[in-house]
Amino acid sequence: DTEHTEEVSAGDGPIDAAFWATEKITGIKLACKDFQVHSATLGRDALGEVTVEVDHNGQTFRGRGVSTDSVEATVQAILSAVNRIALAKQSGE
Repeated sequence: DTEHTEEVSAGDGPIDAAFWATEKITGIKLACKDFQVHSATLGRDALGEVTVEVDHNGQTFRGRGVSTDSVEATVQAILSAVNRIALAKQSGE
């Protein structure tokens, strides 16, 4: 899609705020079950890999994001999980 949406949310840090903003934009309620950050490469410009595991309506979904910015990687991971939730809803799971 070419539609862009912005949302401002407060939270207990940028990760919590990212979860709140995503819920507001998508209308999909998320409960974070697991959050992991690992370096994907070495050096000062290292890529960080974020993996999130979220619960939605009793089902577990995982998402992954990679960026030199850990918050950006987190948002990518959250959106990856949300996309999996949307696909599951479309297929009737």
